[in-house]
Amino acid sequence: MIPARKKKSLGDILAVPAKAASPLELHRRISEGLEAGALRRVGSAAGLLPPQLAGILGVHLRTIRRAEGRRKSRLDPVLSDRLFRVAAVVARAGEVLEGEQAARNWLAAPQHGLGGQAPLELLRTEAGTREVYDLLGRIEDGNLA
Repeated sequence: MIPARKKKSLGDILAVPAKAASPLELHRRISEGLEAGALRRVGSAAGLLPPQLAGILGVHLRTIRRAEGRRKSRLDPVLSDRLFRVAAVVARAGEVLEGEQAARNWLAAPQHGLGGQAPLELLRTEAGTREVYDLLGRIEDGNLA
Protein backbone atom coordinates (compact mmCIF):
# COMPACT_ATOMS: atom_id res chain seq x y z
CA MET A 1 0.00 0.00 0.00
CA ILE A 2 1.32 3.43 -0.95
CA PRO A 3 1.10 5.93 1.92
CA ALA A 4 -1.08 8.97 1.23
CA ARG A 5 0.84 12.20 0.81
CA LYS A 6 0.05 14.80 3.40
CA LYS A 7 -1.89 17.71 1.95
CA LYS A 8 -0.32 21.10 2.52
CA SER A 9 -2.38 23.30 4.78
CA LEU A 10 -2.41 27.07 4.61
CA GLY A 11 -0.09 27.13 7.62
CA ASP A 12 2.31 24.74 5.89
CA ILE A 13 2.41 26.88 2.76
CA LEU A 14 3.00 30.11 4.67
CA ALA A 15 5.26 28.42 7.28
CA VAL A 16 2.94 29.51 10.08
CA PRO A 17 2.76 27.14 13.07
CA ALA A 18 -0.66 25.52 13.55
CA LYS A 19 -1.13 27.31 16.88
CA ALA A 20 -0.66 30.63 15.06
CA ALA A 21 -3.11 29.90 12.25
CA SER A 22 -6.18 31.47 13.89
CA PRO A 23 -7.76 34.21 11.76
CA LEU A 24 -6.74 36.98 14.15
CA GLU A 25 -3.17 35.72 14.38
CA LEU A 26 -2.96 35.45 10.60
CA HIS A 27 -4.29 39.02 10.35
CA ARG A 28 -1.55 40.18 12.72
CA ARG A 29 1.17 38.37 10.78
CA ILE A 30 -0.06 39.70 7.44
CA SER A 31 -0.27 43.23 8.86
CA GLU A 32 3.33 42.95 10.08
CA GLY A 33 4.38 41.45 6.76
CA LEU A 34 4.97 37.80 5.94
CA GLU A 35 8.54 36.59 5.65
CA ALA A 36 9.88 37.00 2.12
CA GLY A 37 10.55 33.26 1.98
CA ALA A 38 6.78 32.76 1.77
CA LEU A 39 6.96 33.89 -1.87
CA ARG A 40 8.98 30.83 -2.84
CA ARG A 41 6.81 28.46 -0.77
CA VAL A 42 3.55 29.76 -2.26
CA GLY A 43 4.96 29.73 -5.79
CA SER A 44 6.18 26.18 -5.33
CA ALA A 45 2.88 24.97 -3.85
CA ALA A 46 0.97 26.54 -6.75
CA GLY A 47 3.44 25.33 -9.38
CA LEU A 48 4.23 28.90 -10.44
CA LEU A 49 7.45 30.36 -11.75
CA PRO A 50 8.46 33.75 -10.32
CA PRO A 51 7.23 35.71 -13.38
CA GLN A 52 3.82 34.04 -13.11
CA LEU A 53 3.61 34.72 -9.38
CA ALA A 54 4.60 38.35 -9.94
CA GLY A 55 1.78 38.73 -12.45
CA ILE A 56 -0.81 37.26 -10.12
CA LEU A 57 0.41 39.41 -7.23
CA GLY A 58 0.46 42.52 -9.40
CA VAL A 59 4.10 43.33 -8.74
CA HIS A 60 7.19 43.62 -10.88
CA LEU A 61 9.38 40.54 -11.21
CA ARG A 62 12.22 42.62 -9.68
CA THR A 63 10.16 42.88 -6.48
CA ILE A 64 9.96 39.10 -6.28
CA ARG A 65 13.67 38.67 -7.04
CA ARG A 66 14.71 41.26 -4.42
CA ALA A 67 12.52 39.65 -1.76
CA GLU A 68 13.82 36.16 -2.59
CA GLY A 69 17.34 37.44 -2.04
CA ARG A 70 16.39 38.57 1.46
CA ARG A 71 14.38 35.63 2.77
CA LYS A 72 14.41 36.80 6.39
CA SER A 73 13.10 40.25 5.49
CA ARG A 74 9.40 41.04 5.62
CA LEU A 75 7.06 41.78 2.75
CA ASP A 76 4.88 44.85 2.97
CA PRO A 77 1.35 44.26 4.28
CA VAL A 78 -0.35 44.75 0.89
CA LEU A 79 1.88 42.19 -0.83
CA SER A 80 1.52 39.89 2.18
CA ASP A 81 -2.26 40.08 1.88
CA ARG A 82 -2.15 39.26 -1.83
CA LEU A 83 0.20 36.36 -1.18
CA PHE A 84 -2.07 35.09 1.60
CA ARG A 85 -5.01 35.14 -0.84
CA VAL A 86 -3.10 32.95 -3.32
CA ALA A 87 -1.87 30.60 -0.58
CA ALA A 88 -5.39 30.20 0.81
CA VAL A 89 -6.79 29.20 -2.59
CA VAL A 90 -3.92 26.78 -3.23
CA ALA A 91 -4.46 25.13 0.16
CA ARG A 92 -8.23 24.95 -0.36
CA ALA A 93 -7.83 23.46 -3.84
CA GLY A 94 -5.49 20.83 -2.38
CA GLU A 95 -8.12 19.91 0.22
CA VAL A 96 -11.04 19.76 -2.20
CA LEU A 97 -9.18 18.01 -5.00
CA GLU A 98 -7.34 15.75 -2.58
CA GLY A 99 -3.79 16.41 -3.60
CA GLU A 100 -1.19 19.01 -4.39
CA GLN A 101 -0.62 17.97 -8.01
CA ALA A 102 -4.36 17.73 -8.71
CA ALA A 103 -4.74 21.23 -7.28
CA ARG A 104 -1.91 22.60 -9.44
CA ASN A 105 -3.42 21.07 -12.56
CA TRP A 106 -6.90 22.39 -11.75
CA LEU A 107 -5.65 25.89 -10.92
CA ALA A 108 -3.84 26.18 -14.25
CA ALA A 109 -6.59 24.78 -16.49
CA PRO A 110 -9.58 26.66 -17.91
CA GLN A 111 -12.71 25.88 -15.89
CA HIS A 112 -16.22 25.90 -17.30
CA GLY A 113 -17.56 27.17 -13.96
CA LEU A 114 -15.30 30.24 -14.29
CA GLY A 115 -16.34 31.18 -17.80
CA GLY A 116 -13.49 29.23 -19.36
CA GLN A 117 -10.79 31.04 -17.36
CA ALA A 118 -8.11 29.32 -15.32
CA PRO A 119 -8.50 29.90 -11.57
CA LEU A 120 -4.97 31.36 -11.37
CA GLU A 121 -6.04 34.12 -13.78
CA LEU A 122 -8.75 35.20 -11.36
CA LEU A 123 -6.55 35.44 -8.27
CA ARG A 124 -5.44 38.95 -9.25
CA THR A 125 -8.55 40.39 -7.59
CA GLU A 126 -10.61 39.73 -4.49
CA ALA A 127 -13.74 39.34 -6.64
CA GLY A 128 -12.06 36.72 -8.82
CA THR A 129 -10.72 34.92 -5.78
CA ARG A 130 -14.24 34.71 -4.35
CA GLU A 131 -15.43 33.12 -7.59
CA VAL A 132 -12.69 30.50 -7.37
CA TYR A 133 -13.58 29.77 -3.73
CA ASP A 134 -17.25 29.50 -4.69
CA LEU A 135 -16.45 27.01 -7.44
CA LEU A 136 -14.30 24.94 -5.06
CA GLY A 137 -17.23 24.87 -2.64
CA ARG A 138 -19.56 23.67 -5.40
CA ILE A 139 -17.06 20.97 -6.38
CA GLU A 140 -16.79 19.84 -2.77
CA ASP A 141 -20.58 19.69 -2.47
CA GLY A 142 -20.91 17.86 -5.79
CA ASN A 143 -23.01 20.71 -7.19
CA LEU A 144 -21.35 21.94 -10.36
CA ALA A 145 -24.48 23.31 -12.03
